[in-house]
Amino acid sequence: MLKSQPCLIVIFLMYASGVFAQKLNGRLIHNRIDKGFEALVIYDYFKAKRKFEYSSQRYKKLADFGLALIYYRTDNPFSQIDSAYSHITRCEKIPYNQNKKLQKKLLKWHISNDSIQILKEAIEHRAFLNAVQKNTILEYENYIQNYTASKWLNEAESRRNALAFRNALELNTYVAYRNFITKYPDALEIPIAKDKYEFCLFKESTNSNTIDAYRKFIGTYPKSPFKLVAEDSIYALSTQSKTVEAYYTFIKQNPESSHINDAWKKIYLGSKNDYSLGFYENFIKKYPDYPFKEALKREIQLAQVELYIVRDNNLFGAVSKTGNLLIPFAFESIDEFSEGLALVTQNGKYGYINKSGKTVIPIVYDEAESFREGIAIVKREQKYGAINKVGDLVIPLQYEELGDSHDSLLMVKSNQQYGFINQKNKLIIPYSWDNVYDFNEGLAPVEKQEKQGYINKNGALVIPLKYDWVESFNNNIARVQINELYGLINIEGDSLLPCIYDVISKFSEGLALVVKDDKCGYINQAGKIVIPLQYDYKSENEIFGLFSNGYAKVVKRNKKGFIDKNGKIVIPLEYADVNMISEGLFPVKKKSKWGYADINNKIQIKPEFEKAEPFSQGRAKVIVKGKSGFIDLKGKIVIEPRFDLAQNFEKEGALVMKDGKYGLINTSGTLIFPMEYDKIQFLGNGVVILRKNGKNALYSNTYLRFIFKERDF
Repeated sequence: MLKSQPCLIVIFLMYASGVFAQKLNGRLIHNRIDKGFEALVIYDYFKAKRKFEYSSQRYKKLADFGLALIYYRTDNPFSQIDSAYSHITRCEKIPYNQNKKLQKKLLKWHISNDSIQILKEAIEHRAFLNAVQKNTILEYENYIQNYTASKWLNEAESRRNALAFRNALELNTYVAYRNFITKYPDALEIPIAKDKYEFCLFKESTNSNTIDAYRKFIGTYPKSPFKLVAEDSIYALSTQSKTVEAYYTFIKQNPESSHINDAWKKIYLGSKNDYSLGFYENFIKKYPDYPFKEALKREIQLAQVELYIVRDNNLFGAVSKTGNLLIPFAFESIDEFSEGLALVTQNGKYGYINKSGKTVIPIVYDEAESFREGIAIVKREQKYGAINKVGDLVIPLQYEELGDSHDSLLMVKSNQQYGFINQKNKLIIPYSWDNVYDFNEGLAPVEKQEKQGYINKNGALVIPLKYDWVESFNNNIARVQINELYGLINIEGDSLLPCIYDVISKFSEGLALVVKDDKCGYINQAGKIVIPLQYDYKSENEIFGLFSNGYAKVVKRNKKGFIDKNGKIVIPLEYADVNMISEGLFPVKKKSKWGYADINNKIQIKPEFEKAEPFSQGRAKVIVKGKSGFIDLKGKIVIEPRFDLAQNFEKEGALVMKDGKYGLINTSGTLIFPMEYDKIQFLGNGVVILRKNGKNALYSNTYLRFIFKERDF
């Protein structure tokens, strides 16, 4: 910002003019100096200039002042600001004590140090304003060179520097910034100029974006602030494929890089890790120079640890089977571990941790799925993508819909059409389908105009779009539907069964239930009917009519029995109901009572119970007078029917309930846990979860103690 011209200049000019006019009315001293000032008062600049120029050396201080004033003023043809400055600086330097006559003249015309300084500052200021008006580096340079004592010198330098820096910005080359830094080392813009110099030097030296260019830059400018950027670029270019082989080659070729540890990490995470000791041994054998062997061994050992997710104070963590807290209570949720990592949430965001509780992929995603085939689907800002186990986005966040990886292909959606990409985000099957389903056994169901068929992994339609519904292949067989009737095809698209059946169940133990006109039978995996459609169809057949342990329940004229896989009746169709064989006995119902028959249909336990379940661990649940108890294999009641509900025995015990509270009993009927819990659940490996008053605890049957209790349990 320009500074205002000092008001003292205006005062001086008005005062000087008044003095001159006053002297004209008094006694005049007729010498050149006096006549020069007299002429100046009446604006006779020609005469004044001539008188001052030819004045004696004795009055040179007065003459220079007068000439400075003439050259300063703009109302005469002699106006020239540099000449004005030359005379006023000379005037300033001439001493006052030359002689008494000079002092008298100076006093007479009121010329003093103050008036000289006022005029000098006015000249300096006008010269500065002239430079500002022209606003060129040359003008500012001239001002700085000529007006070395000016109070506007710093501002002139700042303006010159700003112009020079703007010129450097327009060129935007490292040479331009280097020249600016060299020429104007004290400029305020120097820090910015240095930053831009370094940036341009880096960009211009590496504009080819090749590994060799970045290596040469690091060798030539080892202290550059962009050395790490160059290393980043070498790393990125060397590992574009993101394969384990690429990372290992990078390590061999760049042993001093700051990315070595990261490359090793990605080699480890990119390897097919089943978290077994065998993986550890093979990994170290393949990469003997791996620098974190002990850490890897600890992680493999940790992976073998069984973890149980627990909650405390509304935050989740995990404990080992011995009760050690391995993952702290720091998460709003924790999913089960998949491929070595678990999905967690914090503050409504999703990320991933390992079994030590360490966050290995930042908790930044709006949605996320567990890992499958080495990648996981994630979502941010309404778009889906996929990450690998290192956290790299292997599929950018650009899709409106994205499916899990199956057979290394992922379903994607764009503009209401579906296609498939691979794990490297390459579009393998174009967006040309109204709907698609996951690949399985090399084929995927697809739909267009409400008709379905199958494509292969190249996108070729290998089974025509002629079905109303199809399912994914399983063991080279799939069910299909036309006009609400079901058939069966093989993976070549050949019809194994025509679409004439009302129901075809899923295969169980190699056989599937088929239904037509309310009659059911069984087919094998070749589509051949091996048990004729001679039994009555009930909706329950789709569950209880499937083969289990070599037998299937069948119905005819509301009487039920069992057949084997050859269609032979092993339990005659003479019972009101039957249940699956277990420990050599079938629960059977005659009239309104349940008992048990053996494989020869001999009644071993007479029907006297309201309900009877299959045996488990030598005990079977029965209901007597609306209460549940247990009998042994001889039919003797060993646990009195006193419970409102009971479940079959598992190795941890049997869950029982009375008056809305649950307990756990052993095969003798002794309470393992008293009847005071809101919920009891078996987690496996002898661990039981107990819930009471909204709080949970874990009990280990192996260690016969609680391994975790939630606060205030």
